[in-house]
Amino acid sequence: MSDQRRNVVQGAWANVSTRSKKVDGSLASKKGMVTFDVRKTAEKNDNASSGSNLVKKSSFQFENVELPREPSFRTINQSGDYIISDEPNGQSRIALVTNFIDSSECGWMFDQLNDELSWKQHEVHRIGKTYMQPRMTAWIGNVPYSYSGITHKCQCWNPLLTMLKDTIENKTGHQYNSVLANLYRDGHDHVPWHCDDEKDFDTHPSIASLSFGDSRIFELRRKPYKNEHLKSLKNDALTDADYLEYIKIPLNAGSLLLMEGAVQLDWQHRIVREYHDRGPRINLTFRSIIDR
Repeated sequence: MSDQRRNVVQGAWANVSTRSKKVDGSLASKKGMVTFDVRKTAEKNDNASSGSNLVKKSSFQFENVELPREPSFRTINQSGDYIISDEPNGQSRIALVTNFIDSSECGWMFDQLNDELSWKQHEVHRIGKTYMQPRMTAWIGNVPYSYSGITHKCQCWNPLLTMLKDTIENKTGHQYNSVLANLYRDGHDHVPWHCDDEKDFDTHPSIASLSFGDSRIFELRRKPYKNEHLKSLKNDALTDADYLEYIKIPLNAGSLLLMEGAVQLDWQHRIVREYHDRGPRINLTFRSIIDR
């Protein structure tokens, strides 16, 4: 191969031609090439293999790194009492009764609640934004109730609500003086993640949730308090990736769900939006408001 073709094929390395000489163990190239001392390199390699300090080997220090944990999902669909967490705030307990109201009674109760309660869709003011609440609500009690910039005016108790309240109190052993009624018109109506920890409640409130109409999925997620950094953040600063424990509970017509203990301190809950066909649902959340 000619020198000219070698330059085309090998580029700059073609400058190392057959005319290069071996001088004192070095490969001397034309001007611009680096001198490579074969003898000295061989000595360094020998010294390195014999434990000499002439060549320092790179060292790597491996540390135990905690990999992100996958979230866990649990479904509760059987009647029973459940302790879902036990933290410094106390035990978080829920109880589910799937057939608290007989299915033969649920239809007329839904119709009467739908007709007799004064339903209203409120504007929500939160984090500098205003939007329409994605459901209809009614507040029944002796004192007003406020959250997310909404103040509910009191409606009077009717005979059906009074009967349901008395029945739930006898079953749970708790006393209630108010109820927030929610009307979900279809699957698009929902409740975003929240906890009922307003100053109007006791720190460990008991909330009894009674459902009529179509079934919906009620979800709980545990607050990430075990991470010291996350403890200092407000709920609005957390992302979905910070929550690692979820519970799903299908709520059918006639089912009663009781939340008590530290549930409102250590967990959030929601009714998830569903995009397939869902009929209307009424949910009654009995609670006790502190009359200040």
